[in-house]
Amino acid sequence: MIAVAINISHRRIEEHGVEFTSHYHPGLPTLHGDATKLRQVFSNLISNAVQATHGVENPRVSIDTMVELGQAATGIRIEICDNGTGIREEERERIFEPFFTTRSKGTGLGLAIVRRILDQHQASISIETNHPSGTCVSVVLPVTPQISRSRGEVAER
Repeated sequence: MIAVAINISHRRIEEHGVEFTSHYHPGLPTLHGDATKLRQVFSNLISNAVQATHGVENPRVSIDTMVELGQAATGIRIEICDNGTGIREEERERIFEPFFTTRSKGTGLGLAIVRRILDQHQASISIETNHPSGTCVSVVLPVTPQISRSRGEVAER
């Protein structure tokens, strides 16, 4: 699913001249969820990371995928990091609100949709500063099968 999201974003990555790397830790378990919706999540997050590097010298975006052993359950952590302009603290509080945007051509719906889809998958998302510049978005998806609230079914990637 992440590989497909990368392919969907490939043209934009090339247009922006972004150095793009991805790393998948070995032995990742099967992830259960709505593959179409999760591709939408990761395509959106990759697109945002690429856009954030606009105008930056040597723009870079990286994806790192690993197992996360939590107290409650095992999950898969996907980190998407860029060396772009970053997100100001006061904006970070609002970026998941519908219609909030910092872009002149944005609708402010992308991250609201991301949050809604991740909530449906009982996943978490966090946003941190990527030192010395940029942003890291971390998504943790539970490995155990999750029931879709809208259709009551379990799907695999």
